[in-house]
Amino acid sequence: MKKNTPPKVFEQKEALNGTFLPEQTISSEEFLKLREELLEKQASMESRLWIDSSLSKFDEVLRHNFDNTLEKFADNIIEHICQVLKAVHGAFFIVEDGMIKAMGGYACTVATMATKQFRIGEGLIGQAAKSKEILRFENLETRLESSLGRVTASCLTVCPLIFNQDIYGVIEVTTLKALEDRELELLQRMCRNTASFLQSFISNRSTKLLLEASQQQTEELRAQEEELRQSMEELQAIQEEAIRKNTELEGFIRAIDSTLATVEFDMTGRIKTANQKFLALMGYKHDEIIGMPHSIFVAPDYAKSEDYKIFWQSLNKGILQTSSDIKRITKRGEEVWLSATYTPILDIDGRPFKVLKFALDNTANKKQLLDYKWQMEAINKSFAVIEFDLDSTIRTANDNFLNAVGYSLGEVRGQKHKIFVDAEHQNKAYTELWENLKNGHFQAGEFPRITKEKKQIWINGSYNPIFDSENKPYKIVKYVRDVTPQKAFRHEIKQYVHHLNQHNAVAELSLEGKLESFTDDWLSLLGTNREKTAHKHFDTLLVQPKFQDLLATLLIEKELKRDLEFKGKKITLVTCYLKLIEDLSGQPLKIVSLLQKV
Repeated sequence: MKKNTPPKVFEQKEALNGTFLPEQTISSEEFLKLREELLEKQASMESRLWIDSSLSKFDEVLRHNFDNTLEKFADNIIEHICQVLKAVHGAFFIVEDGMIKAMGGYACTVATMATKQFRIGEGLIGQAAKSKEILRFENLETRLESSLGRVTASCLTVCPLIFNQDIYGVIEVTTLKALEDRELELLQRMCRNTASFLQSFISNRSTKLLLEASQQQTEELRAQEEELRQSMEELQAIQEEAIRKNTELEGFIRAIDSTLATVEFDMTGRIKTANQKFLALMGYKHDEIIGMPHSIFVAPDYAKSEDYKIFWQSLNKGILQTSSDIKRITKRGEEVWLSATYTPILDIDGRPFKVLKFALDNTANKKQLLDYKWQMEAINKSFAVIEFDLDSTIRTANDNFLNAVGYSLGEVRGQKHKIFVDAEHQNKAYTELWENLKNGHFQAGEFPRITKEKKQIWINGSYNPIFDSENKPYKIVKYVRDVTPQKAFRHEIKQYVHHLNQHNAVAELSLEGKLESFTDDWLSLLGTNREKTAHKHFDTLLVQPKFQDLLATLLIEKELKRDLEFKGKKITLVTCYLKLIEDLSGQPLKIVSLLQKV
């Protein structure tokens, strides 16, 4: 679109016969009107600059508080918001377990708040969360229920924290005067950015807790395996001395019986006896299992398999059988997972005459590990995943990532991350990215990368430092999606809209009928100019019908095409095409007008 040219105080107009009319001076009334419009534009620009500058500083505060606890994060964010808006009081609430809970305050603490939590729809806080709309109360003369208790204030503003239609919390601020429009807009945008940040904050915290729990479970399992291995070695040593130390062995078995699930079998696999721990674990009574085959504890398919046959053949040869991960079936048909040892007991001739089984219930750990395994498999199916050492050396990558960049695993393993980054982007910001990751700081965003064929792609995701038991980062895991098609589509649409605006008579109207933008071709076709048209109502140009009549039809039919008469230098008849633009939720957003000569 062509730039607006400032109005000229003097201008010459060409007459129809090619001569020029004398210069004419604009009236003082027109000059004052022009001056007022310029001052309004200046004020609007200053307001927009103030909002953008304040929002930039606020985003920096968000990033600096990413690694804080949720309580410290809430305190710092509400303090910054209140200072920017010159508020005398503020409160920060988050939605957790179906409740809206106070998490931080300004000029107060959570402990001093009269009400620390609300249900959805309860009080001003709950109503803001339910309606997902900002609540404002100005020039208050009565007392209101808020986190302050019963207070008298000039202006109370309650703003929900919403991102992608999900409610994450509520911000409440109290000011001595009503918020200006620019302050209210800034508050809404800060709340939207805070909600977006909370979504990442909560997701990252959940992932971190899941990984920490998995690491802890793995360490506990290793400790149990080591403990069981040591116990089995001791049992084996006692077995070898069975003839000489039978009394000692029986005493040791009694000790084991009090801590481990034990069961005895004859050499055909029939049950001779079992202790209470084993009976409770498998859900049987003692009389129900005596004389029954060992196969009642295993799946039918396994009981018929060659592996099961070899298992008992080995025991009959006196060969110890151990496993830290075997599946067995209870009386109720439920699965249990055991760490177990089957020990053949030898007679004085060195022949096995029974089998003694010692077992530990490992079901809980097994289910947790399986749950973690399936979660990781789900992540690997949904995301492109790659792991790095702290110096950016590639450890491994899944198929989704390798397919996106066109490499095989052998080609990238041991290489540096920069093989995916062109020379232009290996700059200071790239260096800072890896320095932050080395220091354990989460990084997320949308990044350009290059494939093996030197083709640029765009990915969106996060770099996640993984910590060891001493809370020190030891590797980086990156979860991303290839957003190249979306990026290209957005770029194509941007160019298309730009081209459309450059070469067509196009204007945009608000739902109230106010002209918000228009092309020079649009003005030219109507025989009017920008100064006479900017910010005017559509009805000021339209002869008939009224804008509200057109809007009523648009709300039903979504678009219409009609020959309309417009007022410019003269009455002009043009074909007007009107299209109702809706947001992602299907709500009317604005109207686009396209004009063509009749």
